[in-house]
Amino acid sequence: MGRRPGGLRSWAELVKPRMVFLLSYVALASGAMHRPAGAGDWLRVSLATLAVALGSMGCNAITACLDRDIDAVMERTRSRPVPQGRIPARDALVAGAWLLGLAAAAAATVSCFAGSAWALFWLLFGAADNVLVYSAWLKRRTPLNIVAGAPAGGAPAAVAASALSGSFLDLPALLLAALVVLWTPVHIWSLALLHRGDYRRAKVPMLPAVVSVKGSTRCIASASVLLVLFSVALGRAASAAAAVGWLLAPFHLAIMGLSLYVLFRPTEASARWLFKYTSPYLAAVCTALALGALLTP
Repeated sequence: MGRRPGGLRSWAELVKPRMVFLLSYVALASGAMHRPAGAGDWLRVSLATLAVALGSMGCNAITACLDRDIDAVMERTRSRPVPQGRIPARDALVAGAWLLGLAAAAAATVSCFAGSAWALFWLLFGAADNVLVYSAWLKRRTPLNIVAGAPAGGAPAAVAASALSGSFLDLPALLLAALVVLWTPVHIWSLALLHRGDYRRAKVPMLPAVVSVKGSTRCIASASVLLVLFSVALGRAASAAAAVGWLLAPFHLAIMGLSLYVLFRPTEASARWLFKYTSPYLAAVCTALALGALLTP
């Protein structure tokens, strides 16, 4: 029943709720890092987070339309609603446009409260980077596609920060956005390593599909080291609540351990474990940064 054409489950699959939740959580954490002073500030954070959620859903719907030929070839994605015909590509495109329009309206509203249009600017920047730069332009052309698409994942931090401060981009938002940019290759390359045959069949030059397994695992391990080092430095710089930083130590050790596991034993199981862990890792770091800021006197 859940797989009937146009059913609720199909629409939920289309917008990728897990990805939406994670990006929205980045926006919420960014807002908390700026220590909202009262109900008005928290309202701005909530509107910014809503704009990010709607924008993420809109982008996912549009890219599902753009990638429908790739998704139909790849075993991992062929059961998605657009390649299966449960949602027509045109309907996905229209829904994505409406969702982006609603996201822009929410961002414009919070921009009015902030006295500047920077929150709207960052929302549109993230959408353009994801849909136009990554999906429509570079995804099928270069192994560095995800590096160019990573700033879209950092944009939610800037949306929430600008909603509160009204400024273009302050240091806490820049650092959190940079963290997400560093996190993205570890997340995507571990997935691509797990499904490298799929990407080859679809002729998508994701790094692990065009580079040897040994070279790919070295890139993943190097990116993981940079990610952890940056996370530790960001935690020290952004929060005086040292205890919160110490709570992250097991998470840092786990992602480093899993990356080394992939490096020395590049199996499907090791790549799957690393990929599955990357999202909880980012959520844990965002939580620690937010709590550290809120608990600091």
